Amino acid sequence: MAKAKFLGGGSLASELQEYAEIYDRLKSLVDDDKVICPESEFHNLETIEPDLAGPAQRGLTTLSYGLCFRSHFEIGRLQAYRAAREFLNLAPEGTPQWEDAFDDDPNEPVVNRTFQWGTGRAIPTIPWQIDSSPPRPNKYMSDRRAAGGKFIWADLPERIKQEKDRLVQYMYGDHIDQYSTGEAGLLWETWRSLDAPPEKLADFLKSDHLRNLPFIDIHCTLCAAMDCEKGRQPRESDALDTLIMAVVLPYCDVVATSSDMKGLFTQTGLAGRYPARLYSAKKQGLQDLANFLVALKYAVASK
Repeated sequence: MAKAKFLGGGSLASELQEYAEIYDRLKSLVDDDKVICPESEFHNLETIEPDLAGPAQRGLTTLSYGLCFRSHFEIGRLQAYRAAREFLNLAPEGTPQWEDAFDDDPNEPVVNRTFQWGTGRAIPTIPWQIDSSPPRPNKYMSDRRAAGGKFIWADLPERIKQEKDRLVQYMYGDHIDQYSTGEAGLLWETWRSLDAPPEKLADFLKSDHLRNLPFIDIHCTLCAAMDCEKGRQPRESDALDTLIMAVVLPYCDVVATSSDMKGLFTQTGLAGRYPARLYSAKKQGLQDLANFLVALKYAVASK
Protein backbone atom coordinates (compact mmCIF):
# COMPACT_ATOMS: atom_id res chain seq x y z
CA MET A 1 0.00 0.00 0.00
CA ALA A 2 1.19 3.53 -0.62
CA LYS A 3 2.63 4.76 2.65
CA ALA A 4 0.57 7.38 4.47
CA LYS A 5 3.58 9.71 4.58
CA PHE A 6 3.09 10.14 0.81
CA LEU A 7 0.01 12.22 1.62
CA GLY A 8 2.16 15.15 2.67
CA GLY A 9 5.51 14.42 1.10
CA GLY A 10 6.96 17.64 -0.29
CA SER A 11 8.95 15.74 -2.90
CA LEU A 12 5.72 14.29 -4.23
CA ALA A 13 3.78 17.54 -4.28
CA SER A 14 3.53 17.42 -8.07
CA GLU A 15 1.72 14.08 -7.79
CA LEU A 16 -0.84 15.08 -5.19
CA GLN A 17 -3.46 15.70 -7.89
CA GLU A 18 -3.06 12.12 -9.05
CA TYR A 19 -3.63 10.88 -5.50
CA ALA A 20 -6.70 13.11 -5.25
CA GLU A 21 -8.13 11.63 -8.46
CA ILE A 22 -7.55 8.09 -7.20
CA TYR A 23 -9.20 8.96 -3.88
CA ASP A 24 -12.25 10.47 -5.59
CA ARG A 25 -12.69 7.43 -7.82
CA LEU A 26 -12.28 5.01 -4.94
CA LYS A 27 -14.68 7.01 -2.79
CA SER A 28 -17.37 6.87 -5.46
CA LEU A 29 -16.99 3.11 -5.88
CA VAL A 30 -16.96 2.50 -2.11
CA ASP A 31 -20.04 4.65 -1.50
CA ASP A 32 -21.86 2.74 -4.22
CA ASP A 33 -20.97 -0.59 -2.57
CA LYS A 34 -18.98 -1.63 -5.63
CA VAL A 35 -15.60 -2.06 -3.92
CA ILE A 36 -14.20 -2.24 -0.41
CA CYS A 37 -11.08 -0.44 0.73
CA PRO A 38 -10.08 -1.88 4.14
CA GLU A 39 -7.56 -0.33 6.48
CA SER A 40 -5.04 -2.26 8.58
CA GLU A 41 -2.64 -2.02 11.49
CA PHE A 42 0.06 -1.11 8.98
CA HIS A 43 -1.55 2.19 7.99
CA ASN A 44 -1.07 3.29 11.57
CA LEU A 45 2.45 1.87 11.88
CA GLU A 46 3.61 3.57 8.69
CA THR A 47 2.19 6.97 9.60
CA ILE A 48 5.12 7.98 11.78
CA GLU A 49 4.79 11.75 11.37
CA PRO A 50 2.32 13.04 14.02
CA ASP A 51 1.13 15.98 11.93
CA LEU A 52 -0.01 13.56 9.22
CA ALA A 53 -1.79 11.10 11.51
CA GLY A 54 -5.10 12.98 11.64
CA PRO A 55 -5.42 13.62 7.88
CA ALA A 56 -4.26 10.08 7.08
CA GLN A 57 -6.77 8.52 9.45
CA ARG A 58 -9.63 10.66 8.16
CA GLY A 59 -8.80 9.78 4.57
CA LEU A 60 -8.63 6.06 5.32
CA THR A 61 -11.80 6.08 7.39
CA THR A 62 -13.84 7.65 4.59
CA LEU A 63 -12.76 4.77 2.35
CA SER A 64 -12.83 1.87 4.81
CA TYR A 65 -15.91 2.92 6.81
CA GLY A 66 -14.46 0.89 9.67
CA LEU A 67 -13.70 -2.29 7.73
CA CYS A 68 -10.28 -3.34 8.98
CA PHE A 69 -8.03 -6.36 8.53
CA ARG A 70 -7.35 -8.41 11.62
CA SER A 71 -3.79 -8.26 12.93
CA HIS A 72 -1.24 -10.36 11.10
CA PHE A 73 -0.97 -12.63 14.17
CA GLU A 74 -4.70 -13.35 14.08
CA ILE A 75 -4.77 -13.99 10.35
CA GLY A 76 -1.86 -16.43 10.54
CA ARG A 77 -3.51 -18.14 13.51
CA LEU A 78 -6.91 -18.58 11.85
CA GLN A 79 -5.34 -19.84 8.62
CA ALA A 80 -3.42 -22.38 10.70
CA TYR A 81 -6.66 -23.60 12.28
CA ARG A 82 -8.15 -24.23 8.85
CA ALA A 83 -4.96 -26.00 7.78
CA ALA A 84 -5.14 -28.22 10.88
CA ARG A 85 -8.63 -29.42 9.97
CA GLU A 86 -7.47 -30.20 6.44
CA PHE A 87 -4.38 -32.04 7.75
CA LEU A 88 -6.63 -34.17 9.98
CA ASN A 89 -9.04 -34.90 7.08
CA LEU A 90 -11.86 -33.19 8.95
CA ALA A 91 -14.73 -31.48 7.17
CA PRO A 92 -14.32 -27.71 6.77
CA GLU A 93 -15.75 -25.75 9.66
CA GLY A 94 -18.22 -24.04 7.33
CA THR A 95 -17.34 -20.47 8.21
CA PRO A 96 -16.67 -18.12 5.27
CA GLN A 97 -13.02 -17.51 4.42
CA TRP A 98 -13.38 -13.77 4.96
CA GLU A 99 -13.63 -14.42 8.72
CA ASP A 100 -9.91 -15.25 8.69
CA ALA A 101 -9.19 -11.67 7.63
CA PHE A 102 -12.00 -9.47 8.99
CA ASP A 103 -14.21 -9.13 12.05
CA ASP A 104 -17.01 -7.67 9.92
CA ASP A 105 -18.51 -9.05 6.73
CA PRO A 106 -16.82 -7.20 3.84
CA ASN A 107 -19.82 -7.97 1.65
CA GLU A 108 -22.32 -6.03 3.72
CA PRO A 109 -23.42 -2.61 2.43
CA VAL A 110 -21.74 0.53 3.73
CA VAL A 111 -24.99 1.67 5.36
CA ASN A 112 -24.75 -1.24 7.84
CA ARG A 113 -21.43 0.03 9.22
CA THR A 114 -22.17 3.76 9.31
CA PHE A 115 -24.57 6.46 10.42
CA GLN A 116 -25.93 9.41 8.47
CA TRP A 117 -23.78 12.53 8.78
CA GLY A 118 -25.03 15.51 6.80
CA THR A 119 -25.35 14.36 3.21
CA GLY A 120 -22.98 11.41 3.62
CA ARG A 121 -22.08 8.49 5.87
CA ALA A 122 -19.61 8.36 8.76
CA ILE A 123 -18.37 6.17 11.61
CA PRO A 124 -17.13 7.05 15.11
CA THR A 125 -13.35 6.86 15.35
CA ILE A 126 -10.68 6.94 18.04
CA PRO A 127 -7.59 8.93 17.01
CA TRP A 128 -4.52 6.86 16.32
CA GLN A 129 -1.84 6.80 18.97
CA ILE A 130 1.28 7.68 17.03
CA ASP A 131 4.74 6.63 18.14
CA SER A 132 7.20 8.96 16.45
CA SER A 133 9.97 6.38 16.83
CA PRO A 134 9.18 3.67 14.26
CA PRO A 135 9.69 -0.01 15.10
CA ARG A 136 13.31 -1.12 14.71
CA PRO A 137 13.38 -4.75 13.58
CA ASN A 138 16.90 -5.41 14.80
CA LYS A 139 16.84 -9.19 14.44
CA TYR A 140 15.22 -8.93 11.02
CA MET A 141 17.93 -6.55 9.85
CA SER A 142 20.76 -8.64 11.27
CA ASP A 143 19.36 -11.74 9.54
CA ARG A 144 19.06 -9.90 6.22
CA ARG A 145 22.59 -8.53 6.47
CA ALA A 146 23.97 -11.96 7.36
CA ALA A 147 22.34 -13.42 4.25
CA GLY A 148 23.52 -10.61 1.97
CA GLY A 149 25.59 -11.81 -0.99
CA LYS A 150 25.40 -15.49 -0.04
CA PHE A 151 22.48 -16.52 -2.24
CA ILE A 152 21.40 -16.36 -5.89
CA TRP A 153 18.04 -16.99 -7.57
CA ALA A 154 18.90 -20.67 -8.00
CA ASP A 155 18.93 -20.92 -4.19
CA LEU A 156 15.39 -19.56 -3.86
CA PRO A 157 13.50 -22.87 -3.27
CA GLU A 158 15.89 -23.97 -0.52
CA ARG A 159 15.97 -20.48 0.96
CA ILE A 160 12.14 -20.43 1.11
CA LYS A 161 12.19 -23.76 2.94
CA GLN A 162 14.67 -22.36 5.46
CA GLU A 163 12.56 -19.24 6.00
CA LYS A 164 9.45 -21.34 6.57
CA ASP A 165 11.28 -23.53 9.09
CA ARG A 166 12.45 -20.43 10.94
CA LEU A 167 9.03 -18.80 11.01
CA VAL A 168 7.26 -21.95 12.22
CA GLN A 169 9.89 -22.35 14.93
CA TYR A 170 9.46 -18.68 15.91
CA MET A 171 5.67 -19.01 16.11
CA TYR A 172 5.42 -22.39 17.86
CA GLY A 173 8.82 -23.23 19.33
CA ASP A 174 10.39 -26.67 19.48
CA HIS A 175 7.66 -28.45 21.39
CA ILE A 176 3.96 -27.90 22.11
CA ASP A 177 2.06 -29.31 25.06
CA GLN A 178 -0.49 -28.28 27.70
CA TYR A 179 2.06 -25.93 29.27
CA SER A 180 2.72 -23.97 26.09
CA THR A 181 1.81 -20.29 25.92
CA GLY A 182 1.32 -17.73 23.15
CA GLU A 183 0.64 -19.02 19.63
CA ALA A 184 1.81 -22.50 20.64
CA GLY A 185 -0.66 -22.63 23.53
CA LEU A 186 -3.52 -21.46 21.33
CA LEU A 187 -2.72 -24.10 18.71
CA TRP A 188 -2.58 -26.76 21.43
CA GLU A 189 -6.05 -25.79 22.68
CA THR A 190 -7.43 -25.89 19.14
CA TRP A 191 -5.83 -29.27 18.53
CA ARG A 192 -7.39 -30.68 21.68
CA SER A 193 -10.80 -29.21 20.78
CA LEU A 194 -10.64 -31.24 17.55
CA ASP A 195 -10.00 -34.43 19.57
CA ALA A 196 -6.84 -34.90 17.51
CA PRO A 197 -4.11 -37.24 18.76
CA PRO A 198 -1.46 -35.13 20.53
CA GLU A 199 1.34 -37.07 18.88
CA LYS A 200 0.16 -35.95 15.42
CA LEU A 201 0.67 -32.29 16.27
CA ALA A 202 4.42 -32.64 15.70
CA ASP A 203 3.68 -34.00 12.23
CA PHE A 204 1.40 -31.05 11.50
CA LEU A 205 4.18 -28.60 12.43
CA LYS A 206 6.40 -30.27 9.81
CA SER A 207 3.69 -30.52 7.18
CA ASP A 208 3.12 -28.64 3.93
CA HIS A 209 -0.41 -28.00 5.18
CA LEU A 210 1.04 -25.53 7.68
CA ARG A 211 4.00 -24.26 5.67
CA ASN A 212 1.91 -23.52 2.57
CA LEU A 213 -0.82 -21.54 4.28
CA PRO A 214 -0.96 -18.10 2.65
CA PHE A 215 0.51 -16.02 5.47
CA ILE A 216 3.62 -18.21 5.84
CA ASP A 217 3.96 -18.83 2.11
CA ILE A 218 3.90 -15.17 1.09
CA HIS A 219 5.98 -13.77 3.94
CA CYS A 220 8.71 -16.41 3.66
CA THR A 221 8.83 -16.34 -0.13
CA LEU A 222 9.38 -12.58 -0.19
CA CYS A 223 11.98 -12.67 2.59
CA ALA A 224 13.84 -15.45 0.80
CA ALA A 225 13.69 -13.62 -2.54
CA MET A 226 15.19 -10.47 -1.07
CA ASP A 227 18.16 -12.55 0.12
CA CYS A 228 18.62 -13.87 -3.43
CA GLU A 229 18.58 -10.48 -5.17
CA LYS A 230 22.14 -9.58 -6.05
CA GLY A 231 23.27 -6.28 -4.59
CA ARG A 232 20.06 -5.62 -2.68
CA GLN A 233 20.58 -3.53 0.44
CA PRO A 234 18.18 -4.48 3.26
CA ARG A 235 15.90 -1.78 4.64
CA GLU A 236 13.94 -1.70 7.88
CA SER A 237 10.77 -1.01 5.90
CA ASP A 238 11.15 -4.42 4.23
CA ALA A 239 10.02 -6.06 7.48
CA LEU A 240 6.63 -4.35 7.30
CA ASP A 241 6.32 -4.67 3.52
CA THR A 242 6.57 -8.46 3.59
CA LEU A 243 4.01 -8.64 6.42
CA ILE A 244 1.64 -6.31 4.57
CA MET A 245 1.79 -8.50 1.48
CA ALA A 246 1.30 -11.66 3.55
CA VAL A 247 -1.84 -10.17 5.09
CA VAL A 248 -3.57 -8.64 2.08
CA LEU A 249 -2.65 -10.73 -0.98
CA PRO A 250 -5.01 -13.66 -0.28
CA TYR A 251 -8.00 -11.35 0.19
CA CYS A 252 -7.52 -8.39 -2.17
CA ASP A 253 -8.05 -7.97 -5.90
CA VAL A 254 -5.94 -4.79 -6.02
CA VAL A 255 -2.92 -3.85 -3.90
CA ALA A 256 -0.95 -0.60 -4.00
CA THR A 257 2.58 -1.32 -2.85
CA SER A 258 6.24 -0.48 -3.46
CA SER A 259 7.78 -1.09 -6.88
CA ASP A 260 10.20 -3.69 -5.50
CA MET A 261 7.38 -5.69 -3.89
CA LYS A 262 5.54 -5.56 -7.19
CA GLY A 263 8.63 -6.92 -8.96
CA LEU A 264 9.17 -9.72 -6.46
CA PHE A 265 5.49 -10.67 -6.68
CA THR A 266 6.07 -11.61 -10.32
CA GLN A 267 9.62 -12.96 -10.06
CA THR A 268 8.84 -15.40 -7.25
CA GLY A 269 5.76 -16.93 -8.86
CA LEU A 270 3.43 -15.54 -6.20
CA ALA A 271 1.47 -13.87 -9.01
CA GLY A 272 0.48 -17.33 -10.22
CA ARG A 273 -0.92 -18.31 -6.82
CA TYR A 274 -2.55 -15.06 -5.73
CA PRO A 275 -4.40 -13.35 -8.61
CA ALA A 276 -4.20 -9.77 -7.38
CA ARG A 277 -3.36 -6.67 -9.44
CA LEU A 278 -0.39 -4.79 -7.98
CA TYR A 279 0.31 -1.10 -8.57
CA SER A 280 3.37 0.83 -7.43
CA ALA A 281 3.53 4.40 -6.12
CA LYS A 282 5.61 5.47 -9.11
CA LYS A 283 3.96 7.88 -11.55
CA GLN A 284 3.13 5.22 -14.13
CA GLY A 285 1.75 2.95 -11.43
CA LEU A 286 -0.53 5.71 -10.19
CA GLN A 287 -1.79 6.36 -13.69
CA ASP A 288 -2.37 2.65 -14.29
CA LEU A 289 -4.36 2.43 -11.06
CA ALA A 290 -6.40 5.50 -11.95
CA ASN A 291 -7.17 4.02 -15.39
CA PHE A 292 -8.16 0.70 -13.82
CA LEU A 293 -10.61 2.43 -11.49
CA VAL A 294 -12.19 4.30 -14.42
CA ALA A 295 -12.57 1.04 -16.34
CA LEU A 296 -13.98 -0.65 -13.25
CA LYS A 297 -16.57 2.06 -12.74
CA TYR A 298 -17.73 1.78 -16.35
CA ALA A 299 -17.78 -2.02 -16.15
CA VAL A 300 -19.91 -1.91 -13.01
CA ALA A 301 -22.24 0.72 -14.48
CA SER A 302 -22.87 -1.38 -17.59
CA LYS A 303 -24.12 -4.38 -15.61
